[in-house]
Amino acid sequence: MSKDLINILIKDKNKLNYELPDDVTLCKYLHNNYNVNYINEKRCDTFTKFIPRNKKLIPKHFTSYRLKTPKNRHLDGLKMFLLWKYFY
Repeated sequence: MSKDLINILIKDKNKLNYELPDDVTLCKYLHNNYNVNYINEKRCDTFTKFIPRNKKLIPKHFTSYRLKTPKNRHLDGLKMFLLWKYFY
């Protein structure tokens, strides 16, 4: 996250919704108040469907990807590495 976005969040910390998961709160707040884009995709729990087939689904200027492997959290690191390799 860039320094300017962090400064905005610090300045507006009393306006955030702390009942949602932190990454959801930040994305929604920045989108609604500062026109910062985000992609709200449906949940995808299978590893074979994990990597998007079209790189245009997640443009490079999007910097956050929400990821949680419920049954094996150790796979989160591997999946993030594969995403990084796929896009860069």
